[in-house]
Amino acid sequence: MDGEELGGTFVISVDELGLNGLWSTIKDLVESRMPLQGLTLPNKVGKIVAVPRLPLMFVVSSDKRLLRLKQYSHSPVTWFRNPHTHLILVSTADVHEYKSTTRAQLKRVTADAEKDWGGAAVGSEWVILYVRPFELEPSDKAAKKVFEKLCDDFGSKRRERVVRLDIPLRAFDAPSASSLATISTSSSRSVATTVGYTPLPSSHAYGTGLGSQAYGSSTAAGAGSVQGSVWGSGATGLDDLCAGLRDSIRAAFEARQAAYDAEVRRLLNERREPKWSFTTLYLVKDSFALMLEGAGLWEDAFQEYVELETVYLDCLETTAAAAPPATPAEAAAAAVREAADFGLTGSDTEDVSSLLSSSWRNMRRLVLWKKSVQEFHFRQYLFAAQARVLLRLGRPVDVAERGLVFIQNFLAILAAREAAGQVKPWFKEVGRTTLFTYLNCTHRRP
Repeated sequence: MDGEELGGTFVISVDELGLNGLWSTIKDLVESRMPLQGLTLPNKVGKIVAVPRLPLMFVVSSDKRLLRLKQYSHSPVTWFRNPHTHLILVSTADVHEYKSTTRAQLKRVTADAEKDWGGAAVGSEWVILYVRPFELEPSDKAAKKVFEKLCDDFGSKRRERVVRLDIPLRAFDAPSASSLATISTSSSRSVATTVGYTPLPSSHAYGTGLGSQAYGSSTAAGAGSVQGSVWGSGATGLDDLCAGLRDSIRAAFEARQAAYDAEVRRLLNERREPKWSFTTLYLVKDSFALMLEGAGLWEDAFQEYVELETVYLDCLETTAAAAPPATPAEAAAAAVREAADFGLTGSDTEDVSSLLSSSWRNMRRLVLWKKSVQEFHFRQYLFAAQARVLLRLGRPVDVAERGLVFIQNFLAILAAREAAGQVKPWFKEVGRTTLFTYLNCTHRRP
């Protein structure tokens, strides 16, 4: 899925309270434990699905992408793009400061998160991460008292909502290059043999600094192999943070999944009403499928795309069965509308096969620009989305079989349009070459 904007990967919004730059200091260390592991999520029929590795995108709350998205956050079309959890950072050992300032700030931030990103149907989850001031010892009584106050004021018996992260100063002292290479090699080999972990190449490390140089070793430390011997060692609380994120993400996902299911059912029940629009159903159901993809629930995402295609084909049949125009003028106007609805109007920018790209953003921009779902582009989008999910499920043969049927049907539609003068000469032949090239490349994938 597309990664240049929010949407696709689950987003964690990060708020800093009381200490600017705190997130940039601990960012690499936190991200060294990503993707989030050991998560289980229920699908819409209640079946528990294991998600071995869930990628997360941490974005500061002041990011322009979040600020642009906030004004649309209550729309079902953007629920899947909203932050699934708000991570709120606190770092103070002054009890008086906490009581007089920090506590009120936390109440405001949590309330704003629930108001701005939640709503009646979709809750907004949050986790408070207390980072002990680096210069203090782990046994410092003032830091302990502040953390206890946080737990009393914002803790929950149902799940972890307040966690503590202790990072000793020595965690920021980089080892020599030779010792780092030795540690990384030995720890990666240890984890690969004990838990089946395949170490990522160095180009996949997160950023620079602590996290990027300790990515493999931090994972190894989590597996219990070389903790205490790598840069960033001695930090405690990362396991609790991961547990808190798992709980909050699961709660947010359950709420949004239920809200999406209810909204789709409502739209389907209104299909026979005069003002009903397939465009609205497409935007909502496609958003639901994209959220399921982001969660790694590939079977459920595939089912959503199949159901969307079924409704779309039914709408096409209903339109085709409508009463024919009564006069030549009405027939001419109907032919113009039909050509526009199909999506081939003679423009070089529109008469382009999009089967090789299944960008949901491009599809939505086109739908909003044309104010309708154009058959030429949408049929390709649906097939490409289904093929993408099937490939993630390891079913290339199914992609090939479905592709042959799709190509035969699609070329028949183009032939009919060409006979009616709505398609450029030789366009069908070019489309045939493009479609079969895509299918051949897909079938050859390992």
